[in-house]
Amino acid sequence: MHSLPTPQGVTMSLSHTSAVLLLVTVMFSPFTPVAGDTTLPTEQAATACGESLVNPNNRIVGGSVAAPGELPWQAGLEWLGLLICGATVISPQWLLSAGHCFTTPVESAWAFTVLLDLVNRTVVSPSHRRNVEKYVLHPRFDNVTYDHDLALIKLDKPLDLVGMGIRPACLPSSGQGFTGSNCIASGWGTVQEGSDIKEKVLRKVDVVVQNRRACARSLSSTYFKSFHICAGSPEGSKDSCKGDSGGPLVCPVQVTSDSQVHWTLAGVISTGFGCGRLGKFGIYMQVGRYLGWIHRVTGVDTGVSEEIIPPVVG
Repeated sequence: MHSLPTPQGVTMSLSHTSAVLLLVTVMFSPFTPVAGDTTLPTEQAATACGESLVNPNNRIVGGSVAAPGELPWQAGLEWLGLLICGATVISPQWLLSAGHCFTTPVESAWAFTVLLDLVNRTVVSPSHRRNVEKYVLHPRFDNVTYDHDLALIKLDKPLDLVGMGIRPACLPSSGQGFTGSNCIASGWGTVQEGSDIKEKVLRKVDVVVQNRRACARSLSSTYFKSFHICAGSPEGSKDSCKGDSGGPLVCPVQVTSDSQVHWTLAGVISTGFGCGRLGKFGIYMQVGRYLGWIHRVTGVDTGVSEEIIPPVVG
């Protein structure tokens, strides 16, 4: 066991690797929408958040490769042309990722680019690769412990969401819980622990958000903290892995106003003990705890105007 959970993104070396989501065994489990409110930022008014462009009945049952348009909020983060992490579109000009993705030898914003609306990352049109104007680490991010492991990314210009086939993920309501939900983690990370093999296509895995007692028992309170959630399966095999950091954990939420399922950003892939190990769940940053910070930095309406850490739910 590692003395510290392994970040599921970059490592501090000049040989950064990009890769795809661990999916040793994927078993189909029907998604159970969570009832409740979903934050629909006013900046997203032209395009509703959390809308998959693929009919749920046409999803790849038990499969590992995401269909085009299935996860239209997924983005890739490049450093000097190498795909190192994932990110999630939350508005036309802002994305959310992991703080440790930016602990690179060259940390200037010009060194980073963002890939959008991709399944095969080797086929990228110029309009779908965007420059980064700036990134903002959470002020309490710790590069040793990976506490508050979040970063906001501002693109150099807003996206044409409709024209590019991109949909922002919805942001959760403050204090919203997802325990027991069947959710999707996605990315281009490695397919097995210890591998640096690069995959070309976006992959997804169905994981269940665990209750806090199960998370603490699996991961210990040293590594699983109040601002985390954990997800996976007790049997292992279903997890994120190296190169997936910063990517989304989205859960289906039934919105009463339009009776539609909106995919909501419950977590950001952060760390874990290896990949898919027996009895070890993946660790994700709990997005609902950071809505005040997101609003303050981006101006996106999150329903929370101040940096208030709400009580733990679920």
